[in-house]
Formats: sequence, structure tokens, C-alpha cells
Amino acid sequence: MVKVTGGGTRRGAVAAHFAYISRRGALEIETDEGERIGRPDEQRRLLDDWHLELSAGQYRRQVDGGPAR
Repeated sequence: MVKVTGGGTRRGAVAAHFAYISRRGALEIETDEGERIGRPDEQRRLLDDWHLELSAGQYRRQVDGGPAR
């Protein structure tokens, strides 16, 4: 089991963690659901499914009654 820490909230940071952990695709990554992700293209597809860039600010409060950022 590997816990990713240190700024893994953006797509680029998580992709870098995947590359490091998998030794650039030489080792498989296993998800919490037991799916094994091996090739770099499979890792990119998993990141696309997570929508990290879309959810970055979805929980920010409204400022001075204005729209949420």
C-alpha cells in the first residue's frame, strides 16, 4: 500500500506520483478496487476518470455573497 502525500491534488502531481511508484510503467499500480493499472496510457485514463482539475475549487465558499469560485 502506498499513500500519496505532498500536493497530490492536481492532475500533474498525481501523474508524477504514478510515474514514480510504477517506475514509469515497469510495475503495476493496484487501485483500492483491485484493478491493476500497468501501462502509462492506463494510468492517464484513470486520472481522467478522477476529474482532479474539475473538482479543485468546487468546495470553496462564496466570498461576500458572490458566486462560488
